Amino acid sequence: NNIFCGNDIIYDINYPMLRSGEQRFLGNVYDKSALQNTMKINPTSDVPSPFEDSALQKRVAFDLGVKTEEVTVDGKKVEMDLNEWQKFWQVHSMHYDSDAQVMKNISATYLP
Repeated sequence: NNIFCGNDIIYDINYPMLRSGEQRFLGNVYDKSALQNTMKINPTSDVPSPFEDSALQKRVAFDLGVKTEEVTVDGKKVEMDLNEWQKFWQVHSMHYDSDAQVMKNISATYLP
């Protein structure tokens, strides 16, 4: 139940394996204007990383059921849009973030 608005990167998390385990994402609201390749999966779920070079890109492509070259990479991190993100989590967990809502041009203010 998070509200993400105006962020360049919404999530940057470890690939769900080894010490990272499953992640949990439910009830989130995303700013539509910020939702292009903003979810990132990185290879640092364990030290040293179990992934070499493009192995994470290949693994995520396998998870998504697409060709390796169709998976966007930023350095060693795999970038995803919301649809790819939801499909990724269907493979790894209980359909996390499948209930995500997307709203256009949202903003939030915190008043303590």
